[in-house]
Amino acid sequence: MANKKAGKKKKIGVYRCTETGATNYVIRVTPTTPKIVSKYSPTARKITEHKLSEKTK
Repeated sequence: MANKKAGKKKKIGVYRCTETGATNYVIRVTPTTPKIVSKYSPTARKITEHKLSEKTK
C-alpha cells in the first residue's frame, strides 16, 4: 500500500458573522476568498460584518 506524500498543508477558513456567530462557509483560503464569498453569498452581502478565521488541516 502506498503512503501519502507529505505536502503543503491546506489552509481552511471559517467565514462567520461577527454579530450572530453563525457559520456561513467552511472553505479553502486564497487571497481573494472574502471578496468571492461576499459576491456569491446572500447572507454575507448583508450589512453585518463577517470575518474569516483560518485553521490548517
